Amino acid sequence: NSINLIESECCDCILNTLFDLKFRNCFSKDVLVVNSNIPLISRNTITEAYRFHIESQNYVTTVSSKETENNIKLMFLNSDVLFLNYETQFNCMFDVFKCISDRGLKVGTFIVEDEKELFEVNNTVDLADIQSVAQKQIVERHLFNGVMFVSPESVYFGKDVEIAVDTIIMPNVVIKGKTKIGSGCLIGPNTQITDSIISNKVEVNSSVVVESYIDENTTVGPFAYIRPNSKIGKKVKIGDFVEIK
Repeated sequence: NSINLIESECCDCILNTLFDLKFRNCFSKDVLVVNSNIPLISRNTITEAYRFHIESQNYVTTVSSKETENNIKLMFLNSDVLFLNYETQFNCMFDVFKCISDRGLKVGTFIVEDEKELFEVNNTVDLADIQSVAQKQIVERHLFNGVMFVSPESVYFGKDVEIAVDTIIMPNVVIKGKTKIGSGCLIGPNTQITDSIISNKVEVNSSVVVESYIDENTTVGPFAYIRPNSKIGKKVKIGDFVEIK
């Protein structure tokens, strides 16, 4: 099933907009309302919550953790709910629930397994905490895929980075964008790689690689700079303080 998505700074402040949109026939399907400040919510959790919403035949399904059952950050609305009362101005979610309850309609709650998915970002301290959680999740995914880390807490990886089995990541490595790294590679300390393809058995040591391709069994660095659109062949040795463009 497809749904409409409404993203907001809070669930409460979007309600009257939802009712207005429904009145103007902008919605014909179920609606997902989600706080814009919960970046760790996963696709799987949303899918499971929506399945629960459909199978339970709820008119409203809220999504929360055991610790935050009264703090609604994500919910599904059956499209019929938005027909309940166009003339009522709802000040908060509980006004909606009361309206639904008065009509004997069903409200349910889906409890997430990992409460970290509902962590909110309200300031830079929260942002730093959530970035730390997100990085730990990314690193764990690579560990389970057979990538080895000397100091996993010191690296920074983008969510779209792909790394094959038996590659070793040394401390203070930054890998971003849609970078793909083959198997049996050694990514040395203080290396930065962005939107590049690194083939199998490549060693990159304390160097910067940007939007480039490096073929198998090649050694780069230390202190080399591979500029965008460079293509390095097989079994090449690029020494220290070299710039390729």
